Amino acid sequence: AIGVTRRETEIACFVTREDFNLHTPKTRVLLVGGLDGTTESVESTLTALRWFHTTAAAAKVRKRYLISAVPCINPDGIAAGKGPKNLSGGNPDAGFPPKAARYSDGKTPEAAYLWRWIAMHAPDLVVVVRNGEKLEWQSRPAGAAPLASLQTALKAQRLGDPTALAAALSGLRVVLPRGGEFLPELLSAMQRSRFNGPSPRREQLQ
Repeated sequence: AIGVTRRETEIACFVTREDFNLHTPKTRVLLVGGLDGTTESVESTLTALRWFHTTAAAAKVRKRYLISAVPCINPDGIAAGKGPKNLSGGNPDAGFPPKAARYSDGKTPEAAYLWRWIAMHAPDLVVVVRNGEKLEWQSRPAGAAPLASLQTALKAQRLGDPTALAAALSGLRVVLPRGGEFLPELLSAMQRSRFNGPSPRREQLQ
């Protein structure tokens, strides 16, 4: 768990031992689901994680990449059918960086835990998974390689909200319908665009 809600529900994170090696030559990708308040985004995140870690089709990419995930950042709100809102009067998806970036925040501790975890974990790329009608990649204009090349390879659309997690981190947002797949396309685009680690944050920690 990367933290707890105000109801003391654990916020689960799936991570391998190798993910904690800051000097690994593999590119480290973190998936985040549930910010949109849908079970579909949680399921899509878990499906992608299972595909990467268990299928023969992903055997080659496992040699080059590491995939970890926080599949459900808002477990209380989603379980109660509150959409993106939680059960303590807050909305973890209200904007990043979180205004009260501390674990004792009374309304949106989920956002604070997530923001701090990303800073400590230092992935090379963060991908926010959201539910939608069709597969679409979104990102804030990067202006420089290597993210700009990856955006081009994915034909990413402009992410207009600068406070969205993907925008605040210069990461990606993928929107897809229930049952859709996105990870094979992402990893293929990363190889074509030569998007590799380490990220600037990981270099600082190194």
